[in-house]
Amino acid sequence: MMKKLKKIIVEAAFMSSEGHIASAFSILDILWVLYDRVLKIDPSKPNDPRRDRFILSKGHASLGLYAVLAKKEFFAMEELKKFGTFDSILGGH
Repeated sequence: MMKKLKKIIVEAAFMSSEGHIASAFSILDILWVLYDRVLKIDPSKPNDPRRDRFILSKGHASLGLYAVLAKKEFFAMEELKKFGTFDSILGGH
């Protein structure tokens, strides 16, 4: 899975000419384990008051978080193509 996520990150950074690839890579394993095995959160119920919440304060790694969230279907993978642009839901750091 890490290879796929890294490819997603590199492609999104290339398309946007933005993003900190090394920072995104450095936290990728942690993010994947959190969203795949630890956090109690369902992308089909994002407003569930019982869900876990995660705050990423490492802004340079936002692209890593976005790749994991897209892979877990919190939003469409197509959104990554607009990463960092004015009309994107995915802001840069």
